[in-house]
Amino acid sequence: MDFQPLFGSPITEQKRLDPGYSGHMNDVWRITTRDATCVIRVLRPEKLSGPFWAGCSALFGIDPTNIFDLEHINAMLNPLSTLSIPQILSKGTLDGRAYVMVECMDGSPLTHFGVLSNAALERFGQQLAHIHALRFPYYSHPTGCQRGPLSLFHQHLVQTMETLVEQYHADNFSMKEVLHSISASAQQLADPVDASLIMVDMDPTQFLIKDGYIEALVDTEAYALGPRALDFIALEYILSRREANALARGYRSVLPLPDLTAVRPVYRYFYRLLEIQGRPDIASWLAHPILF
Repeated sequence: MDFQPLFGSPITEQKRLDPGYSGHMNDVWRITTRDATCVIRVLRPEKLSGPFWAGCSALFGIDPTNIFDLEHINAMLNPLSTLSIPQILSKGTLDGRAYVMVECMDGSPLTHFGVLSNAALERFGQQLAHIHALRFPYYSHPTGCQRGPLSLFHQHLVQTMETLVEQYHADNFSMKEVLHSISASAQQLADPVDASLIMVDMDPTQFLIKDGYIEALVDTEAYALGPRALDFIALEYILSRREANALARGYRSVLPLPDLTAVRPVYRYFYRLLEIQGRPDIASWLAHPILF
């Protein structure tokens, strides 16, 4: 793409960045001019589909094609987070594709939480807790475009899981069989007490690391307002026991950990349907080690 019309000085370097995961909705470019460096996220021309975005849309109203929502999401996160969150510098349309221009943050992409020291993991736990500290009496998209009372969250979750199974696992006996017991369990769960800002696609690739510590959160398109337990369900699949223990110590210095005991099977099943970490068989997925 030709980004020069967006700048008053000549572009000296234009580099396409790899988000580090598949299914991303935006092409990401780092642009350097004589005066500054920024990052531009451009909506991809092809419409991606799949269980992740289908589930996020059904439950939380997330539509990643609404790229301008990043301005609202990042503005919500900024005052809460001790992580650096990119500021939106401008937004618009270029060659028929929507874009947002954001600050270029210091740091390099984090590929695995295992590279972090215990001290860095503890600080990340504190950073996560600060984001969770703001509570909401409803679940929704951060913009409020879709909102529901917490008393209906688990009912809506069951409906979403049924839709995902019907659409993506109609011929998978194991997934359909487990759905019946999971749905029954979900109906018995207590209503969430509150909701927080959560990252539905929690993964190390969303962060930048600097001097051994997580410095910035750069990918926020799948943020929602939901039970903070969901973040810990996702973290159990991407952390070792050492990493989880260190993160939990930091988190507890700010907030108590959520109790995952009752919700774990249901939330794990939902995240398997979203394929947040691929497509393992459901039995091994549900039997994953408990870390929190």
